[in-house]
Amino acid sequence: MTSTPRTRIRIAAVGLGWVSQNRHLPAISRSPEFELTGVIDSRPERAAAIAAKYRTRHVVARRVEDVPWLENVDAVVIGAPPGAHAELIRAALLSGKHVITEKPFVLDAADARPLSRLAHERGCVLAIVHNFQFARSFLRLQADIAAGRLGAIRNIWALQLSNPARRLPAWYGELPGGLFFDESPHLLYLVRRLLPDMVLAHARRTPSSNGATTPAEVYVQLRNDAGQTATLLMNFEAALSEWHVVVSGERGTADVDIFRDIYHFAPNDGVHTARDILRTSFSAATSHLFGTVASGWLHVRSRLDYGNREIFRRFADAIRTRTLQPEYIGSHEAVAVRELQQEILEA
Repeated sequence: MTSTPRTRIRIAAVGLGWVSQNRHLPAISRSPEFELTGVIDSRPERAAAIAAKYRTRHVVARRVEDVPWLENVDAVVIGAPPGAHAELIRAALLSGKHVITEKPFVLDAADARPLSRLAHERGCVLAIVHNFQFARSFLRLQADIAAGRLGAIRNIWALQLSNPARRLPAWYGELPGGLFFDESPHLLYLVRRLLPDMVLAHARRTPSSNGATTPAEVYVQLRNDAGQTATLLMNFEAALSEWHVVVSGERGTADVDIFRDIYHFAPNDGVHTARDILRTSFSAATSHLFGTVASGWLHVRSRLDYGNREIFRRFADAIRTRTLQPEYIGSHEAVAVRELQQEILEA
C-alpha cells in the first residue's frame, strides 16, 4: 500500500527585498513542506519579475488585507523593512495566518508582547528568522559543547566589524540606532542560545564620527547568576567586515566565523610551549583552509544558506504540530531579544 503524500503548507512572501530573494524564497522553493502560493510587494516590476521566476502569482500591495487570494494562504513570511513588521504581523494573525518574520522582530518594543499574545489567542505560530544558530558552523560548536569538548564555558566574546561600504539596506538609517538595530539581534540570540538567562550588566555607545544614526561602536556586557559573561563589541566604522563568536571553555576555545560559516576549535594550550604554539597554529590554518573550501563550494552552488532551510523546516513542523512556541524561534524568544536590544539602546 502506498502512503498518501501530505499536503504542502501554502505560504506567501510579503516584501521582496534582498533577504526575501536570497534567503527566504530559495529556502521555501527547496522545501518539501511548502508551496509558494504567491508574492506580495509594493513595487510592480519587482513583484512581477519574482513571480515569473518562481512561477507563482503576485499582487502589488502594502497591506496583507489587500491581497485578493489571502484565503488560499496558510502562512506568510515577512521580508519587508522593520518599520512595516508590526502592522503586517498583526494583520496576518487577525486573518488566521501563521507568520514567520525576518529580524528585527518589530520597530517599537511596545508592540512585541501584544503581538505574541495575539498569536496565542488566534492559535497561530509566530516565528522569527534567527537563522545563524542553525548554520553549519554553529551546529558544530553546539555539538562540541554537548560532547564536553570545551569543558565548562567561562565566557563568550562576540565581535562584529562592519565596513560601511558593504551592501546595506537603504532604510537602515531610519532605524533607532541605525545599523545596530538591524544587525544586533544576531549576536544577541546567539549569545542567549549558548548562555541562557543572560541580563544586561553594562552598555556603552560611541557616537558616529560623521553624525550618522548608527554609532561608531557599541560595547555590551551581559552576565548570568552562574557568573558567566558575554562581551559584545560592534564597530560600524571598520575597514573590514567580520562577525565572530568566540567561546572560551576550560578545555578549549572555539570560534564561529559567521560570515564564512567556518568553525575552529583550539584545545587548551597548557604552558604555551613552542610545541603548543605550533599545534594551535597548524590547527587554525588547516581548519580555516578546509572550512573556506567547503563553504566556498556551497556558496558557488548557491547552497550556503546560513541555517534558513532549518528555520523553515522548524516553522513547518510547528504549524503541523500546533506548537505555538517552536524552540529557539518562537515569539517568546523574539520578544526577549527585542527587549534586551531596547535595554541596550536606552542604557
